Amino acid sequence: MRYFSWLLVVMLAASCHTPTDETLRTRDAKQHAMADITLLKTELRNLHREIAAPTPHPQQIQETFRSARRHYKAVEYLAEYLVPRVAKRLNGPALQKVEIDADEITTTDPNGFQVVEAQLFPEYAPQNKQALVNEVAYLVQLTEQLETNLSVSTLKDRQLFEAMRLQVVRILSLGISGFDSPVALYSLPESVASLSRMKEILAPYMADADLTALRKALTGAIAFLRKNPLDFNGFDRAAFIRDHLTPLSKSLLAAQQALDIPVSTYRAPLRPDFTTVFSDKAFDLSAFAPNDAQKPDPLEAHLGKILFYDPFLAGDGGRSCASCHLNDRAFTDGLPFATSTDGNQDGMRNTPTILNAGLSRSTAYDLTAYTLEDRVEKVLLNPKELHTTPEAVGQKLKTVPEYVALFKKSFPTQNPTDAQMGRMAVRAISSYMRTLTSLNSPIDRFLRGEKVQVSPEAIRGFNLFMGKAKCGTCHFAPLYNGTVPPAYMEAESEVLGVPEKPLTAGATISPDLGKFALLKMDIHRHAFKTTTVRNAALTAPYMHNGVYATLDDVLDFYNRGGGAGIGISLPNQTLPPDPLNLTKDELVALRLFIESLNDTSPVTPPVRDFPPIPDGNKFTRKR
Repeated sequence: MRYFSWLLVVMLAASCHTPTDETLRTRDAKQHAMADITLLKTELRNLHREIAAPTPHPQQIQETFRSARRHYKAVEYLAEYLVPRVAKRLNGPALQKVEIDADEITTTDPNGFQVVEAQLFPEYAPQNKQALVNEVAYLVQLTEQLETNLSVSTLKDRQLFEAMRLQVVRILSLGISGFDSPVALYSLPESVASLSRMKEILAPYMADADLTALRKALTGAIAFLRKNPLDFNGFDRAAFIRDHLTPLSKSLLAAQQALDIPVSTYRAPLRPDFTTVFSDKAFDLSAFAPNDAQKPDPLEAHLGKILFYDPFLAGDGGRSCASCHLNDRAFTDGLPFATSTDGNQDGMRNTPTILNAGLSRSTAYDLTAYTLEDRVEKVLLNPKELHTTPEAVGQKLKTVPEYVALFKKSFPTQNPTDAQMGRMAVRAISSYMRTLTSLNSPIDRFLRGEKVQVSPEAIRGFNLFMGKAKCGTCHFAPLYNGTVPPAYMEAESEVLGVPEKPLTAGATISPDLGKFALLKMDIHRHAFKTTTVRNAALTAPYMHNGVYATLDDVLDFYNRGGGAGIGISLPNQTLPPDPLNLTKDELVALRLFIESLNDTSPVTPPVRDFPPIPDGNKFTRKR
């Protein structure tokens, strides 16, 4: 997994500072971290010895592994912040990765804790004992790298607080969901280890100021986790987030401000001054945009809305973006496949919603478009969609005086070329699409502590989504898409084994190869972007090929283990193939939770009146 995050930017910036930037409190935090790494190395060496022994003792091996994980979790907040590349190798998912270098594209096998965990749990059953011994030895090497890198890193008060605040997000989205403990399901004790170390590190700060709320939040969160630390499926994640992690996140920022520790001002997907990730102001849409589109402009978005609905842009003047993205269907069209310019559906995919599309890295099913601008331009160029070019669009728009005036108001470029004006149109449409963002669903408001009615069954569904059903290990809260927290700079894809027809046995794989088209790597065959679950109750039918008519059908597919559970054999399926064994009541609760994510508040009436085309214009608009 490749991470290009603002965390790395911060790490590099930190290396430019001198040790005088550190304080007694941050040096103390580093000393604790170095001590945790020493204990981590000791436990990993013990694990290596125990596995290599002629007569292994499985229970002892498992307990040693758990102890090593707890020590890692105590230092994870600084490892991820200051040495992210090593941290990802230590604790990344047990999946093959594609590495892109200057000369070649290669596939690499996974390493780290999760590879080891899969062979130790639920039963000790290594497929290759020597390979497992080697994997643990590699973990020791990585820990030594972490130790070396951390020892020479400078840590300021600001960085320490940012690292802790991001760790709260990591616990919420990747920890308690089981993302990085998918087999052992040891997430709750690991979260205790992480928060306990944070509490100890913050003690000197608490002595210098009245930080009662922070102390109370940390104490309460740790106590809640300790109530029944091994009941992964029964853990009340909704209550933990609402009553403990949300107050903790808010109080960490408040403490930082009370101590006059500056908050960073650089641009990042998750704003450096976020209070809680469930806040509707937590994310900066401009950080997902290209450099020339990072200053939101209402005039530009207004122009973009008109262009979005105007069929004048299309090659034949007969269809617009809104021909497939309909207001009253949450900007989808209700069809299994979108309809092409020639009236058929050959070679097309299901129309995705564009609600919250601005909160994602890569906006196409096959991840071939990195930004909204990329995606809009591809739609213009596609012969099956708008069948035109930016240059042709610019040429058309210049013949309509009212459009020329609107562009002059929205863009500083004087006398643009046809191609420049066409790309301004692309940018304007993308700006409008970014206004179609809202994180104010009932469950959002509930989890950030507001008084709002959410049914007990929907809350139960959230707990299932983030726990037993394992949905949250791919659809990461709070965006519920594949944009990886807490950096939110990478979009994940998954191989689910989506069938061609909605069969529950003897199914055949959909022929669409998905992401394989991007790099032609076998592990990407039939891989598709992990799309958002927000507003999913409004966007049927589902999957890239619209094969499932209802949410219940989708949930049944996942409950069976994806393609593997309906007769499809894919060596690269990334969705765990084991049935989830969810009951009918649990499936209903999941659906009710997904329905609680509905929020169409950004949707406004469509544009009906467009700038008039002068008489005699060779370009036309078909109504």
